Amino acid sequence: MLCVFWLQKLTNNFSNSRPDAVIPRCLGSITSALSCQMRVFVAVVMVVSTEVDGDRRRHYTACWINTRSRPARHNIRARIAANVSDKALPIRGVQVSSAKINGIDLHYQRYGEGDAIVFAHGAGGNLLSWWQQIPFFSQRYQCITFDHRGFGHSLDVPEGPGAASFVDDLRGLLDHLDIESAHLVAQSMGGRTMLGFAVKYPHRVRSLVMADTVGGMNVPAVVAEQHNWAATHTASGEIGFRAVSPLFVQRNPNLANLYLQISRTNPPRHMPPDGLPAGPGTDELKNLNIPALFFVGEDDQISPPQVIAAGAKAIPGSKLLRVPEAGHSVYFEKPDIFNFEVLRFIESAEKSA
Repeated sequence: MLCVFWLQKLTNNFSNSRPDAVIPRCLGSITSALSCQMRVFVAVVMVVSTEVDGDRRRHYTACWINTRSRPARHNIRARIAANVSDKALPIRGVQVSSAKINGIDLHYQRYGEGDAIVFAHGAGGNLLSWWQQIPFFSQRYQCITFDHRGFGHSLDVPEGPGAASFVDDLRGLLDHLDIESAHLVAQSMGGRTMLGFAVKYPHRVRSLVMADTVGGMNVPAVVAEQHNWAATHTASGEIGFRAVSPLFVQRNPNLANLYLQISRTNPPRHMPPDGLPAGPGTDELKNLNIPALFFVGEDDQISPPQVIAAGAKAIPGSKLLRVPEAGHSVYFEKPDIFNFEVLRFIESAEKSA
């Protein structure tokens, strides 16, 4: 017997609730409704908050899930992305290599075929960080991951330029791979690479995803929010501990430990005495005509929502997604939501190009 639950009335009843309250209430209603042994198709609704040019609104991320009666809530959540199947997704066309770029051996991996998506990791990771994205996106796209200079297997030269060379390193990698243009996906520190590249080479960027990062923007509103946050919050401990939310650690101790161990595979590095170079300023960003999507976890303790919101406003037409129950690593903590929303954004950017 086939049952279809139409949840429009349910979601309307919860329309004035916080997103993090709606999700468990929706799932609870679905669970209680499934009282007999049968296979059903259920429309599950995830609620995320969206901002476009400062106008905040919520939208419902819906997908159909094939399940059985009385499913555990975590089983539904684990399959929330529309394209996730019951079977493990194969990884297509794997190429592991390195290229001589700007005086170093830049380590990279390439998967799949088609239009290119390039993923830039944060300071707490390396190319291993994208293990939950590559099987998903490589089904339809050519996916490039790489170790930033000074991370993973991409060792910097003694007294090398470090982060100051990130943008030029990315350009060299794309040239080496004969990729003229690509969709760029950045996490945290990787935002400096991707935003800097987008400003310098906008004709080579098809879309830009900035996850928990403002890419070092030298914008007064962003800098002010960062200073306000730093004045009232003290950072302590290595980044592997701070980059995920306490709730994620409590619910997923094994994955939290994996995040930490990936971070610890990086070689020792030292912060430049003058700090990281400043990123693009207001004038450079206001003329950036590239589809841009910002993510922020509502529990982010490194780049909090108010900082990311200020950064999103600096790029005209950009969108901001606030994800409940996530910290500084939405891509790692909530991969199903992240993958689904990034895919939808990229598809929209391709249609409007």
